[in-house]
Amino acid sequence: MVSDYSGNKAGFKGLDKEKIARIIAESSTAKWKAHIRESEEKLEARVCELKKEIAMLSDGQVRKAENDMDELIAELEGERIMDNVFVHIDMDAFYAAVEMRDDPKLRSVPMAVGDTSMLCTSNYHARKFGVRSGMPGYIALKLCPQLKMVGVNFTKYRKASKEVQEVFDEYDENLAMGSLDEAYMNITNHVRSRDGPRTFDRIRYKGDCVCRFPLVSENDPIGNTVPSEASEECSKCKKTRIAVSDQLTFGRSDGDIVNEIRFRVEQKTGLTCSAGIAANWMLAKICSDLNKPNGQYLLERDYATITNFVQELEVRKVSGIGPATEGTLKGIGIKKCRDFIKQRGILRLTFSAISYNWFMRVGLGIGNGACMVNEKQRQKNISNETSFSPTKDPETCMEILRRLCKELAETIKSNQIVGGKTLSLTLRKSTFERMTRSKQNVYLISTSNQMFNIASQLLFKELEDGRNEFRLFGVGLSKLQFSDEDNKPVNAATTTMLDTYFKQGRIENNLNQPETYYDGEISITKIENRQTKERVEVVSNENVTKPKVTDKKHNKPIIRGAMDRFVQKDMPIKCAGVRNQTSLDSFVTTLNKRKSEPELIIIIDDDKDEVEGLTISTSKKAKLC
Repeated sequence: MVSDYSGNKAGFKGLDKEKIARIIAESSTAKWKAHIRESEEKLEARVCELKKEIAMLSDGQVRKAENDMDELIAELEGERIMDNVFVHIDMDAFYAAVEMRDDPKLRSVPMAVGDTSMLCTSNYHARKFGVRSGMPGYIALKLCPQLKMVGVNFTKYRKASKEVQEVFDEYDENLAMGSLDEAYMNITNHVRSRDGPRTFDRIRYKGDCVCRFPLVSENDPIGNTVPSEASEECSKCKKTRIAVSDQLTFGRSDGDIVNEIRFRVEQKTGLTCSAGIAANWMLAKICSDLNKPNGQYLLERDYATITNFVQELEVRKVSGIGPATEGTLKGIGIKKCRDFIKQRGILRLTFSAISYNWFMRVGLGIGNGACMVNEKQRQKNISNETSFSPTKDPETCMEILRRLCKELAETIKSNQIVGGKTLSLTLRKSTFERMTRSKQNVYLISTSNQMFNIASQLLFKELEDGRNEFRLFGVGLSKLQFSDEDNKPVNAATTTMLDTYFKQGRIENNLNQPETYYDGEISITKIENRQTKERVEVVSNENVTKPKVTDKKHNKPIIRGAMDRFVQKDMPIKCAGVRNQTSLDSFVTTLNKRKSEPELIIIIDDDKDEVEGLTISTSKKAKLC
């Protein structure tokens, strides 16, 4: 059931899972035990309900459903593409590997990154004791008393991830980073354009100093040239290390190219990674876990090979099938992927169309979105999440949330995503209850500040009463727009023209004269309706000629009547600020009809002059944007 210890990651084979599960159960808090009981009860109820449904099905119903599924299978087979080379690369124990690279004392001992409340990852020495990511540190210490815990350093991990991605970019400029430590690549074009073998310089180290990676190993492939050696003193430990230099050549095959990628990552960063190579990303991700650490697995792009591979695969090995889904499937006799095809009629009658469609793709080894080349196959959302020590302190929660938003903003850039129009916030309480809150916007959310502004509002509502304590946050975007897509025009019937809004105010003699303050290459225009007290501020990044008239209060030049010129000439916008939601809706719908959109929209509170959580003067808004 869901409380069973799951050691599916690399480094957990051969462990005494029953013993580990017993220690975890004995060390767990009352809240965790209550959560496990509730989860098991829900799972048992779900399985019991499914079994009752299945028992009431007639043979005729099942046969008809099987025939329907056979048609679906034939349709899915028509989507199978065998000539693309997909690669999933997963860094080996990434956070722990970075720490071990930088501190040699950690390399030969069980260690984990995190604290007594929650671990982010563990090295392979610690995994032999059953220590894994997502485990509270105090339980890990019960499993492995000698465990060394190191605090997280995301600045360091992001830097290492960026260096790794620079290598990946040379083989697939459209790669998708699933997180800081994994990449989804389509190297088909690189394979086809490869004109021959490639040779690279190789440098390894040996001697008394072990500070720098990679170290010489007896398992290293033999180079093309006679190695040369040079001694140098380490500035860190003051010991002598010997740099061994030679060259290595890689061929044109799929496996050779991926081996080359992995070699270059290690040469550049001192970190190892594992890879899976297959006809689609679902299979590639499964394969990347088969020869960990520092290995790769090539699944030949052949129908018979793929079918045989998938048939013997346990359902839990498939990304997207977690412990709850696994428990449900096992409850109705589905343990391996071949069972999806055998039980296709039952699945058709007891699961949703989305679910049984996905199960058929898994059972056939087709996966979801074989090549992701058109809009229908593109990912629908992107997200990241992190766990931490349970807390209800608003300042701590906001800091964690801000970091998550920053990481997500970096991730969407690397995935060629401009932004999304719906932001979701996932929360897990200290009681392990999981909830999701979301907000849909009329403008595109793309920067970390935009994400944080929305997510913090959603989170603040959950923190208001001061009783909720949280242990996990997740931030995600959906309704995505990609960099190679044209902006879709907004229905004209649903828009309110900004210039009409301003002209109506001017006719009614309620609108103050627009004032624009010049600041370098940026101008900020203010306009206010005297009757409604609504104020709109527009920042333009168009070069504006400095006028002679000066506003003494702000010591800024003034451009009279700039709003009309802005509306009529479709001047480019860097950001815009509005007083309230009514103004925001009117302003944004107009912008969506124009050619350009602001990078940032600021809602200025009626009582406070706050932008992105910082109290600043109006004259500095243009600089901040």
